Amino acid sequence: MVDQETIRTDVSTGALTDLVTFSLKVRREILSSEEAQTWIDRQVCEPVVNEKSGRAALAEHGLTTTTDEDRLVAAVRLVRPDARQTLPERAFEESTWKPAPIADWRRIWDEEVAGTDPWRTRELTLATGLLFPSGVGCRRAAVLSAGSGRRMADAGSDGFWTRSRPVASRRASA
Repeated sequence: MVDQETIRTDVSTGALTDLVTFSLKVRREILSSEEAQTWIDRQVCEPVVNEKSGRAALAEHGLTTTTDEDRLVAAVRLVRPDARQTLPERAFEESTWKPAPIADWRRIWDEEVAGTDPWRTRELTLATGLLFPSGVGCRRAAVLSAGSGRRMADAGSDGFWTRSRPVASRRASA
């Protein structure tokens, strides 16, 4: 536990609402160059190096993704030692990712793996205790947000949680 903060005390019951923050240490799944080489040997991916950042990746072609307008477009998945990213093919072609000789790609990949922390630390904040004011006829709305500020769930005056959906304009009743 990293932090605990009482954000509300119910006037009628004295019940507390707390935010409790935990730090979680999770082992990363790091793809070795030997494992990545099998993808190249099976002609599933091609080795690429970013000319600007000097990082190595595998580029998997022949995929699709959707745009913000829900249109299917050709895509490329970049597989890195500890991450994957899918981007539209046009964005990949306009980027600084370029095909690389296997020996150069492997050297860069191995250097990156050697310099990668095998552990990832994440923070998780939980709302605990009395999450809603007590009392009949309560007309308040509550919002549970992620650390990034993104809404995770909303609770209306009926007391039921619902998953938040992105909406252009949203007001909570007070």
